[in-house]
Amino acid sequence: MEYDYVVIGGGTSGLVLSSRLAERGEKVLVIEAGIDPKNDENITSASNFVTNVGGSYDYGFSITDTSVPMPRGKFTDLLRHVNNSRANRLWNRPSKYEIELWHKLGIEGWSFENVWKYMKKAETYIPPSQTQMESFGMQAPDNKHYGSSGPITLSYQRYISPTDRRWLETIKNIGLPINENPHDGENLGANISPITADPNKHRRTYGCTYLDALPTASLDILTQTIVNRIETVTEDGQIRATAVEYCSGGVTKSVKIRKEVVLTAGTINTPQILELSGIGDTNILASHGIKEVLNIPTVGEYRGHYYPTLCYQLNDTVKNMDVLRQDEQIRREEAEKSRKGDPSLYHQAASCVLYLKPAQILTKEELDRLESLLREANSNEERVLAQYFLDERIPQVEIDMVGFFADLNSVPEDGKKYVTFMVGLQHPFSKGSIHVSSSDVNDKPNITSNYNKHPIDRLLLSAAIRFIREKIVTGNPLADIISKEVSPGRGIPVEEFIENAPACDYHPSSSAKMGNNIDDSVVNSELKVHKTRNIRVSDASIIPLGLSSHIQSIVYAIAEKAVDLL
Repeated sequence: MEYDYVVIGGGTSGLVLSSRLAERGEKVLVIEAGIDPKNDENITSASNFVTNVGGSYDYGFSITDTSVPMPRGKFTDLLRHVNNSRANRLWNRPSKYEIELWHKLGIEGWSFENVWKYMKKAETYIPPSQTQMESFGMQAPDNKHYGSSGPITLSYQRYISPTDRRWLETIKNIGLPINENPHDGENLGANISPITADPNKHRRTYGCTYLDALPTASLDILTQTIVNRIETVTEDGQIRATAVEYCSGGVTKSVKIRKEVVLTAGTINTPQILELSGIGDTNILASHGIKEVLNIPTVGEYRGHYYPTLCYQLNDTVKNMDVLRQDEQIRREEAEKSRKGDPSLYHQAASCVLYLKPAQILTKEELDRLESLLREANSNEERVLAQYFLDERIPQVEIDMVGFFADLNSVPEDGKKYVTFMVGLQHPFSKGSIHVSSSDVNDKPNITSNYNKHPIDRLLLSAAIRFIREKIVTGNPLADIISKEVSPGRGIPVEEFIENAPACDYHPSSSAKMGNNIDDSVVNSELKVHKTRNIRVSDASIIPLGLSSHIQSIVYAIAEKAVDLL
């Protein structure tokens, strides 16, 4: 068996990339560990996202140093559906100023305008209706900032809860700006973000949508198939991939590569496959008895958005999707509404977002402390990261208001309704790692977060939690429906909370990061693994530094751009 391109991973990037290659007549094979769920309503319906966390579509990864689960989905963009008990398909963009700084890392051809072009290529934007705008208290964003003919439909949530209705007004009342056009590259401030859902078909849209109108003759997909390694040879000092070894149904086979192999396995699995193929840090490979093919020391280094949560009980009069957890009759009624296409509690999403710069939450003394710590940056990567902080146009903290129970620290009480606030550092200085735990692909990799180990991270996170407690939940009209803090509880000091709070990373990146030097990056600006002829990576692992956004849109852009690079 032989293909022009072998794509390892059938998630967001893998399906975009493979379908675009097949469109132009290339013979493409996608190898995916999961099963095909396109006829499973738990996946295709926008209403059933919670049921998939920890289920058969979840890899079951956990963070080694915290024991907190890290949900990752198998096949057809299931990452978006398995982790979205929190983010619920939210689609936004990073600041253009942080992407423009990538050139400081030796990256060429990745300006914001270039990346934005590929984001819009994926999109079909449906503006908010008059009813939605009035309910949220929002203005209609300018349509020119969005795509209009891509496979991914963007729209706004159809059920708007009492907390959602109060979000923008509360933020305005505490003196912070509302961003009416958050997708133009200027993302500071509060907004209501669109989600990936088609309101006409009452279904979510995701990577599998790219396959809908595609002739299948030039694209094959192997499901329930595990990649063991990429087989390579060395020619004139360069590594060339010749085949991919995989296991399906307990039988080991290999497929030959005519042109290139592209890793789209995601931030966790991509470094694992590279290391199993002998590409990685010399010492790590040797410790597991893996024959070294290429020493790249930064394979597996990663940064993520860790989201500790604060949860508040709402007044009894509030109605939100928490009642779905408590009442079987309401579940049936709301599910029937959803199936008919009527607004339903199942359509509630997490679209209320706030991006902040340090000066908006730190005291004068804390700002001085931050500037002092930034001067201690001692690598080129950290110095670029410091520039992110010194540019006041780039957000450093994200606060998501989730209008239902989504807490990691407590258990909901029957009959009660909640609102949850998630706090995410957008550019953490703390760096984690993802490495093989053995030479066996079936053994889950070790994921070490080093969450909150750097003093800059602790400083910002403490200030953000204080800001929620002292400003957001006491601001009207949101304060009118909040009863009390239930998690961690007002008696728990901030420092104690952030030291011990479980925090899951829903946006891991940078484990095969892009750059121009094999000593501090894995792939070059054309997404090719350094010193290789035909091994590329196209997923969130190539993002060089964290971004001030949820990463769904940038991953689609990476995949669309990768097609033009191949």
